[in-house]
Amino acid sequence: RLGLVGLQDEVRRPLVLRFDPNLEPILRLALYDSSEDGESEYRLIALRQMAEDEIRPTLERIPGVAAVKIHGGLEQEVRVEVNEGLLHARGFTLANVIDRLQSENVNIAGGSLLEGQTEYLIRTLNEFSGPEQIADLFLVNADGNRAQLQDFAEISVQPREREVVGRVASGEAVEIAVYREADANIVAVSRLVRDQVFGTVQQQSYVKDWQVKKDKGEGDDDGLPTA
Repeated sequence: RLGLVGLQDEVRRPLVLRFDPNLEPILRLALYDSSEDGESEYRLIALRQMAEDEIRPTLERIPGVAAVKIHGGLEQEVRVEVNEGLLHARGFTLANVIDRLQSENVNIAGGSLLEGQTEYLIRTLNEFSGPEQIADLFLVNADGNRAQLQDFAEISVQPREREVVGRVASGEAVEIAVYREADANIVAVSRLVRDQVFGTVQQQSYVKDWQVKKDKGEGDDDGLPTA
């Protein structure tokens, strides 16, 4: 039908693409720091970590939420910069370094254990806790030569190169995109997410009353409900 529409000569032929709204998030939330140093490297790292470690696991437990994706902010990464000359002089190759790092940094599911009415999820956790552990890692080649990674590599923690930058007004922010399950009701799931993030109507009313009492010197910090 669009092909039958009379358009001016300089207008190109309309392009029609298939769009599936189920592939788009039902909610996009912005997490940002409104203080003067809110865009500092430390604050952007802290915001990203809060979204990854605290907000995403909480929202993913809500019925009807399929996934929560985080964009923006700053992520930290461990960089292992190898001196190739020193590496070969000690009889190792870059493949030896990669294989050793992969074999020592493990976090995989190990099944489940049922005890009465309780089911325990089992995981194999052997991840590096910091750059110091990586630096102390020993490598052994086919000839039996041993060397620590720090002997021919520099290990540092630095912000990862960014591909996405989110903003609220003029300041940077972390985007939290919420995706629903295919058979879940958009309105119902959105309300559950809203109540989890901002609190229910009753919780918001309680917080307002508590704030008023606190400003008057009548309240304390005990009993404040959490979302």
